[in-house]
Amino acid sequence: MIGIPRRITEHRLNVNVQDKPVAQKKTFSAEKNQAITKEVEERLRSGIIRPVRYPTWISNPVLVKKPDDTPQKQNFDYVPKWRNRKGTDNGNA
Repeated sequence: MIGIPRRITEHRLNVNVQDKPVAQKKTFSAEKNQAITKEVEERLRSGIIRPVRYPTWISNPVLVKKPDDTPQKQNFDYVPKWRNRKGTDNGNA
């Protein structure tokens, strides 16, 4: 944004990498997991989302029914499967 300092428009998570994150249980059925995977891959290919590089402080996806009863997801962060899961990844998005 022109005229606005980058430190104001840029967001970084201020987390202590020494804190141990608590993993949330994933309780989705196989059908819902397939819908989530498809949507994430689609959004990743189109450039709407990108991999995050902060520790595992991420919420689970929230599935919301569309009017035609097909699941639609919102509120999710994409983390690649190969990402360091111990919270020692010091990079930021």
